[in-house]
This record gives sequence, C-alpha cells and structure tokens, in this order.
Amino acid sequence: MKITNFPDKPFCTYAQQLERMRSHNIIVDDEIFAMDILQSVSYYTLVNGYKGIFSTSSDDYPYPIFFEDLFTLHLLSTELGNLLLKNILVAERSFKTKFAYTISSNYGVCTDLDDLKCQQHGDYLFNKNYSNPRRSRPNILRGIKTEALKHPSDSFTHYIETKNHIPPWILIDNMPFGMVIKWYSILKTKDKEQLYSLYFQELNLDAETRKEIFKNSLNILSNYRNVLAHGGRPIGVRSEYQLNYTHTLLLSDNQIGRLQLDDGIGICDITALLLILSWITNNKYTFRGMLSGLSAIITPYADSKTLIAGKNIFELYGLPDNILEIISNIGAMRLFIAV
Repeated sequence: MKITNFPDKPFCTYAQQLERMRSHNIIVDDEIFAMDILQSVSYYTLVNGYKGIFSTSSDDYPYPIFFEDLFTLHLLSTELGNLLLKNILVAERSFKTKFAYTISSNYGVCTDLDDLKCQQHGDYLFNKNYSNPRRSRPNILRGIKTEALKHPSDSFTHYIETKNHIPPWILIDNMPFGMVIKWYSILKTKDKEQLYSLYFQELNLDAETRKEIFKNSLNILSNYRNVLAHGGRPIGVRSEYQLNYTHTLLLSDNQIGRLQLDDGIGICDITALLLILSWITNNKYTFRGMLSGLSAIITPYADSKTLIAGKNIFELYGLPDNILEIISNIGAMRLFIAV
C-alpha cells in the first residue's frame, strides 16, 4: 500500500474524537470521563466495534446512545468474553488429554517425525491406523508432524533432548485446536466412539446423533476460541458451524422453545456455546465455576433491569432470559449441582 498525504482515517486528538462521536449520534455528557476512557480503550474499539450491533447500514448510530452505555457494553463484553474463553480453553485441554489417551492406548507412544509419509508400523501416526475421508489423511498426518516441529513446546523440546520418543500427550501439548480437530476427523469409527463415550453420557443418543453433535460442538468451540483469543467480542458473533434444532433441543432438555430456535437462539450463537460447554465439561468444579461466573455477570444487569441503547442484557447477547436456569438444570441432570 502506497504512502498517501490524504489518509482515509487521519490522526485525531481526543477532543476531535469527542466531536466525531457526537457527529455519529453518540451523546457525550462528561468530556473528562470520556477522554480518560479513550486513553485506555481506543475510539475504534468503542465506537466502530459495537456499531454493528445497532446498525449495519450506516456510519452513524441509528438513534442517540450515551458514551457511558458504550463503555458499559465494552466492560460487559470483556467480562463475558474472558469467562467464555477460559472455559473453552479448559474444554480444549480436557479434549486433548482424552484424545491423547485414546491414541496412546490404541496405537502406542512412538512416532518418527521425519517420516512425513507415515508408513512405519508401530508409529501411532501410521497411515493405516486412520480413515481417509475425502483423501485428506496424507495431508493431515503430514501436517501434524510439521506443526509439532514448527511450534515446539517446552515439554516437546525436553522430550527431544532427553527421551527416545515423543508420546501423543507431548505431541499434542502445543498443537492448535484446529489441527487436533483435523486429527480427530480421520480417526476410525471405533476410536471416535471411544471418545464419544466420554461425553454426553446422561443423554440417550443414537450413534449418528452423538457423532453429529460431537463434531459440530468441537467446531463451534474452535470458532469461538479463535475469535475470543484474538481480542474479538462475544456480542454479535455467530459460528460458521451450527447445531440443528434437534441437537439444541436435546442439549437444552427442551428448555429452548421453537420460536427461540426460529430466531437462531441456540443454533450457532453464545447460547449454543454455553450449552456445549455445559455438556462437554466433565469436571463438576469447572461447571460450577462457569455457572457462578455467568451468574455474577448477568444477574446484576438483569435484576436492575439495566438497558443499553434500549436493550436488556439478554437482548444484547441473544440469550434466552432463563439461560441461568437452563444451565443450572443441566447441572442438576449431570449431578453437578443440587436440584
């Protein structure tokens, strides 16, 4: 991109940023407070970052909104995003642990990282140990080995320097979640079923339904992980993968109604993510922590009936107004919390 003397977005002082906000229908009553916030949270983050929630067709907000409301929305989104990311990372770690156990127990603990064709018997990445959907197996197995060498973790380096093999639980330690999902995608049916048996145990699901829910759940977790880990906001985010109506009804124990489903609630949004986390979390302490954290974020705004630009907290994030009750009931079904 060439250097220009007339940039589309020239530098603006904080005072100029206040005037720009006012021109975009943002009410600034306390200039000192607003300038103080702009020194910590950028204009782009506050103004441009949340504009799409209220309007997608104009540079202006469609109706007046207070600067304080935008800042409150930013704080709320940061809190919620941190909570969601924390629990996604816990779920990711748990899945990696179970996945490595499955590979180790079935195919051993040795691999030759130099054999990118994966043709050696005794290698847990031996190509015959895996299925070959859409002829993807060679590229995925090669990618696993090259990825491990490209971004070695401390534990990986320790094993390289002091041990005579790299077991699955070390190889997977620093591997991107997306690559682990690709690895999962080429598992043979019996190995996938071994993993399925560790999740959704309280739901009476047929094999095909369990397979579909599990696959979509992993991809939704990965989508949200990527958004939140790179500073994205949870508000307005929708995964490119989705649960279908039947899956959402099963995971919510029919607590989400048809009209809500028609509005997209529980399909590929934060509600879907929370349902997935509620079921994929096997540790009762993690579950209770997630529910407690979510309640601490939502309850003060719900009890005070706080409105931001005319919307309550449930409307802003597309959550059913009984989301805490839904998750609490899932915990009761799983014996994680008292009924």
